[in-house]
Amino acid sequence: TNMRNFAAVVAICVAVYCVVVANASLHLVSPILYSGRSLSTSNATVQQCGLYLVPSTIPGAGRGVVAGTGFQVGENIELIPTLAVSLQTMEACQLKNYGFGSGHENFALIIFGPGNIYNHRDLHTLQRYWGSDDDFGNPLELPYAYSDFTKILYRVRSNIKVGEEMFESYGGDWFVRFKDGPSSDVTEARQEAKVMSMETMEQYGHCLTNVEVKDSTIAGAGSGLFAVKSFEAGEVVTISPVLSLPRRVVDESVSSSVLMNYCFAADDSDHVLFPLNYGPLINHNTSGEANVKIEWYD
Repeated sequence: TNMRNFAAVVAICVAVYCVVVANASLHLVSPILYSGRSLSTSNATVQQCGLYLVPSTIPGAGRGVVAGTGFQVGENIELIPTLAVSLQTMEACQLKNYGFGSGHENFALIIFGPGNIYNHRDLHTLQRYWGSDDDFGNPLELPYAYSDFTKILYRVRSNIKVGEEMFESYGGDWFVRFKDGPSSDVTEARQEAKVMSMETMEQYGHCLTNVEVKDSTIAGAGSGLFAVKSFEAGEVVTISPVLSLPRRVVDESVSSSVLMNYCFAADDSDHVLFPLNYGPLINHNTSGEANVKIEWYD
């Protein structure tokens, strides 16, 4: 089990966010790592931010993802890894509000990246697809220390304007995500989507497309997170909401899932933290110093 340790124990709830901050200068062609993980980056030209993490336009829904550029029908947004978790584990903790159907009876999927942050609307603008038609078998039996199940593809199903929040459909029981919160304040917003100004996005949001997911440069590590722009020391690289999970539940899942390998913990805490968004995909650098660190986001 590969656990990443916090220096202090903090009481965490779903509203807490952690931020990954550059520990040293990161360049377009250099990798991003926790105390030891390496990221190689693409040679793509840095462009306008495509996606912002911003307070949602739906009251009571927390943060959502807003388009920083326009998207047309049929465009692919992202191909992202998933993590298979048994239904028994899901039902015993907050993960039950963040799981998606897998087509199997005994497990569900956690989608990394913005896939766990997009909010629901019946008139959704995004559609999820399996990343491959291959038969992946039972992912709970795969002999890897990382998730190697299918990837999920997000594709635009109706045109999206700059400043428009991006929605997918959770299905008929989507309110389960909000059942522990003030559901009376949550509305489905069937009307025309509100459009945020670029000023609002830049003032209150954080760019999600300054990083990308690719195969790790570390042998046997699966996917990793890579910079697509240069970062100076102290700059925020990415922001992830975190879920507080009972350590006992996660410990009991180790025979059927690699969930523990994507969590943070303090040695003397009875809870572990599971970051949503891209946080879990930053690897550990075993051969050198880290180039990012984790801090709490205010």
